[in-house]
Amino acid sequence: MSRPSSISQRPLTLTEELEKLEQSITLTLQEIDHNFSQAHRIVTTSILPLVEQYAEHSRDVWEGAK
Repeated sequence: MSRPSSISQRPLTLTEELEKLEQSITLTLQEIDHNFSQAHRIVTTSILPLVEQYAEHSRDVWEGAK
């Protein structure tokens, strides 16, 4: 025969609430850091090379139009 799984939990102390909030903030900041890292990688490996290539081609067109 199994016992009911509804164990009543005591309310969190202020210290426990603060710790839980700090953990949540830390996880959020880690996620933000990960997103910035991913954005930086995309910009440096995908976008900047295309912009530099566009600049080079534009320079060639400009020089040819003179």
